[in-house]
Amino acid sequence: MPKWTDMQLKALTESGNLLISASAGSGKTTVMVQKIIDYLLGSPDADISRLVVITFTRAIAEEMKQKLTEKLYESLRKSACEAERERIRKQINGIPLSYISTIDSFCAEIFRRYFEVINKDPHVSILEESEADIMFAEAREEVLERYLASGDRRFSDLVERFTAKRDIDRLRKALDDIYKFMSVQADADKFIEKALAMLGEEAEGSEATRYILSHYRRKASWYISLCSDAICLAENYMSDKEGPFGKFRGILGNLLKLLERIASATHIRDLFGITLPEDRAPSARNSFTDDERDVFEEIKKARYACKEFVEEVRDTFEGDYDAVIAAERGTRAAASTLFEVAKEVIKEYQKAKDREKKADFADIEHYCLEILKNDAVAEELRNSIDSIFIDEYQDTNYLQESIIARISKDNVFMVGDVKQSIYRFRFAEPAIFLEKREHYDKTREGLNINFNENFRSTEEVLSFINLVFDEIMVYDLGGIDYKKDARLVYGPEKKTKKKNHLPHAEIAWFKGAKADEPEYPMYYSVREGPRVKPKPSPEAAYIADRIESAVGKAYIYDNKAESYRLCKYSDIAILVRARSCATDIIAELNRRNIPFEAEGFEDGGDGAAIDTLMCFAKVLDNPRQDIPLAAVMLSYLGKFTDKELLEIRANHPKDCFWEAVNAYSGDKVIENKLLSFTNLLQKYRRLAAFLNMRELFDRLIAETGYDGYLLSKGESGIRKLNAFIFSLSGKESASNLRSFVKLCGSERQTLLPTEAEDCVTITTIHRSKGLEYPIVFLPRADYDSNNSPKGSIVMDDNTGSAIKKIKPFSGGDMIALDSKLGIAVMHIDEEGRRAETLSTIALKLKQKNEQKAELIRLLYVAMTRARQHLFISGEEPSKSYNFADEPSTFAQWIKFAIDRRKALERYVARPAPSTAPVEREKFVYVPKEARAEKINKEYPHIEATRLSIKYSVSALAAAEADETPVFRLDFGGSEDRATIGTVYHAILQHADFSRNTPLEADAQIEELLVAGKIPPLPEGFDREPIYKALANPEFAEIFKCRCLREQPFMLYLPAREVLDTQSEEKVLVQGVIDLLSLGERNIIVDYKFTSAPAETVRERYKKQLDIYATAAEKAFGIRVDAREIYIIGRDEFILA
Repeated sequence: MPKWTDMQLKALTESGNLLISASAGSGKTTVMVQKIIDYLLGSPDADISRLVVITFTRAIAEEMKQKLTEKLYESLRKSACEAERERIRKQINGIPLSYISTIDSFCAEIFRRYFEVINKDPHVSILEESEADIMFAEAREEVLERYLASGDRRFSDLVERFTAKRDIDRLRKALDDIYKFMSVQADADKFIEKALAMLGEEAEGSEATRYILSHYRRKASWYISLCSDAICLAENYMSDKEGPFGKFRGILGNLLKLLERIASATHIRDLFGITLPEDRAPSARNSFTDDERDVFEEIKKARYACKEFVEEVRDTFEGDYDAVIAAERGTRAAASTLFEVAKEVIKEYQKAKDREKKADFADIEHYCLEILKNDAVAEELRNSIDSIFIDEYQDTNYLQESIIARISKDNVFMVGDVKQSIYRFRFAEPAIFLEKREHYDKTREGLNINFNENFRSTEEVLSFINLVFDEIMVYDLGGIDYKKDARLVYGPEKKTKKKNHLPHAEIAWFKGAKADEPEYPMYYSVREGPRVKPKPSPEAAYIADRIESAVGKAYIYDNKAESYRLCKYSDIAILVRARSCATDIIAELNRRNIPFEAEGFEDGGDGAAIDTLMCFAKVLDNPRQDIPLAAVMLSYLGKFTDKELLEIRANHPKDCFWEAVNAYSGDKVIENKLLSFTNLLQKYRRLAAFLNMRELFDRLIAETGYDGYLLSKGESGIRKLNAFIFSLSGKESASNLRSFVKLCGSERQTLLPTEAEDCVTITTIHRSKGLEYPIVFLPRADYDSNNSPKGSIVMDDNTGSAIKKIKPFSGGDMIALDSKLGIAVMHIDEEGRRAETLSTIALKLKQKNEQKAELIRLLYVAMTRARQHLFISGEEPSKSYNFADEPSTFAQWIKFAIDRRKALERYVARPAPSTAPVEREKFVYVPKEARAEKINKEYPHIEATRLSIKYSVSALAAAEADETPVFRLDFGGSEDRATIGTVYHAILQHADFSRNTPLEADAQIEELLVAGKIPPLPEGFDREPIYKALANPEFAEIFKCRCLREQPFMLYLPAREVLDTQSEEKVLVQGVIDLLSLGERNIIVDYKFTSAPAETVRERYKKQLDIYATAAEKAFGIRVDAREIYIIGRDEFILA
């Protein structure tokens, strides 16, 4: 039993609505699991079916089920009371069907149960994201064409407003943005009504103006403090009014009056018409002492900062107030038409989905809410639920919050951390968490509990994190007062002592973080000169140096073993904001042969092989696509050179490239290569008619030897390619060529994680959330993404729409949306010039503030992944920052913190530039005798060259047995016997073992045939083996536990472990476990259809079952207690 902290114990013992603010590493999942276990074991009436547990991802839901199962089995083993054991078994058996899922899955279940309430077809399939995008785009184009043909004057005005360079892409994007925004609103019609009303209301007192006034008053107050301090300094050093300090005193006094005017503004009109006096800053005197000069520079900087802020206000609110208000009201018509068109697009999209019997995840959530608006249904569900648990509550949106509100009754356990809310791009609303916390503080409707103890990081790492966030995570920017409410506290009772040379935390500043261009001599021969490689990025070199100094040399604390061990590559993670930030680092790690895993990154393990297959599929579907065709021809599959492609193109410069390929005549070598290539395409186009994409790619790779080619370039490429192909199994989008090509772009990102190896992890910060590593690098802290608001409109729930004369939204976009402020649309005057309104100003300010708040939260997530060592690096900011919402990069925020907390300066390092010489490829003369010796030398790894790249477990078993299994049941030839075995296998894969009478078995078989889940039954098919299997009592016991069927796996193992060889080369082993039972005893069952003697079967398949056990143990972190073979027909279990 863990030792709980006071706050954790409070969360476990309190009832009612509980809102847990759980900081990073505070054990929130452990507490939630224990809270559920306490409920399940606390009362005889408790039932897992009366709980709803909402998680952020399916993977977390499965992990939650697994943890609960393990905890319950632990209780089962300890219990001596048979009645209690039976209750525990009941809870375990109920876990697979429980409401432990994502919000999408929960809503889908409600829809399936109550579809008739809203008169919807329950047999809908869920669209994949890319498929939904295509269907929506088709609906949008159809509606736009109708409007364009209608001659509607309002629509023509809208098109004119959104047209740029004779296209309407801005309008398309605006409609896309509106749909995505509306899809997460609880009541889209109400939002539209409110947003349009806001555009017509009086400016004074509107949500938009309140937000603007609050923003500028708050900012002005800070500058007043800065200006007042500078005035005091000037007065202290002032000898006369006409001297430099005296002049500054007068200039600052004028600025202070303007700042006070802004800070005291009660109406938006007060911010218009601000003018700055023509004050010229004085110069420093040559006679100044060093102290006077320093003070003078400080005053000068303060004056510049204050003046810059006043100029910002002046420029934002220049022009005539009445004209700006009129412009805002004038955008109401454009916004109204835009919403009208958007609603038509959404209707058309819904019709298309209904025709295809499809739905997207947003539909399912809306269907669920619509069902729950039926009071009887909502009441029925409320009465059937004892408790609701919500994980990652900070990432909830308003639609999901409305769904939870309809089924809850003072019984919601919400856990999350606003400091880790980094999914704004998915419309997550951290404001929901903050608003609820404030509400619970003011009322007795719920209880707020803070988990600030951290059980992940060392005390020294936590101290560094606290120093940074004390300064930058403030209430005014994100709603969190870190210093007051959220400082991390070291949780473990026992402190781990540092046992290596690495610093606990380090900020490494560089003058230039990017790689240098190679230096060439003044006179350089391309033909004869050595090939010069670029100098490595100093930052990348620093990271590689740190890695090399840690691995095998530094000690890290292993939490599982509770002891120190030497650092491995897999203890290290490099976290980046964007994939482009890793380019130089990947190049440097490759240069130094440091192993790494960089899923989805360019050059991060040869993703080019996957791209080649994508292009090959596109060419099979339509060869008249120049870029994919050229890519395949230049790849290993085509083996053409750039020069050969140029010659083919030169012969037919005007046709598409495919026509040039077919019409080429000239060089015989090229002609022969083209013949082979086109034959390959024709062959696989025919095969694509009846093979799914996994089968097609498997065949292509085997036939062309593509796997051998990739392996010659390293394991990473073939590993990723196999993982990708393996991930296509069972996907509807990969069932045929046409579907696959439609979704080609998204499938590139569906790579499954491969079996863990000892390598450095390179990943994005977003993907690292929830993970932890002993050593973390956070490079390119200077990276600055586009901080402009996104979207072609500006929208917010509370303000409405707007327009004036300032920079347009991101990429020239015309609108923005917000759940509080409504919609804002840029104003266009009669001469076509864009201008802002109060609403666009408000939404841009809010979006900018939200982006900066999320940037701070992203930095918090990144830094709190580190357990023992944290290294932050990047280009040092060139200046200091004056106000807490000005910085726009990690580096600037950290610099901001350093300037305010001198204790942080001890963490700063400025590594010297790498002195490693530039590498040059040299041409060395080798004597004839040495060349002969090298040629005749026996290759030491000759066994490895005879290995295949990939093995199936069944092939390994057959090789081990060195014989064909004997089937003595009378089913004709060996091919027929194999078919029969396949049918038996398929039935057992899908069968419900609780329906175990012959009549029930027959009914099941018919159901499976109708559903297409089993192949047609051969003539004379004997059902008796199925009757025996379903009635076998051992299966009845096995299925009392959590069972996984047809569990696929991929495993990289040394060849000596699976083959008769001494080679250490790794081979890929793929297989499928027929049945895996997880419970008091973890059991693997493999189905075999043979009449060989038991001892023969045991010997023949021992290695196969051993591999299955290894895969299960690695995948689930368990110990397999038994490996059993079930002989179909003989109804016999054999212990392997």
